Amino acid sequence: MFSPIKIAQIGIGHNHGDATMNTLRRFPEYFQVAAVAEDDKAWFEKRKCLKPYQDLRWMSEDDILDIPGLEAVCVETD
Repeated sequence: MFSPIKIAQIGIGHNHGDATMNTLRRFPEYFQVAAVAEDDKAWFEKRKCLKPYQDLRWMSEDDILDIPGLEAVCVETD
């Protein structure tokens, strides 16, 4: 049986970042979104409320890379 890929996203500053997250969240049978990070306070304030990021766990980049069982990371920095 296939298990969803445990994935996180670092950065929300790139213009395609929210579209990437939207796609990941539309397919929970394939992706388990573990967390999202944005160290740039300006991007965080500007985009944190976008629908694709609602109800996700926000962490630092270092903490994301320490998530047990993490299999993939999308990098969406500007």
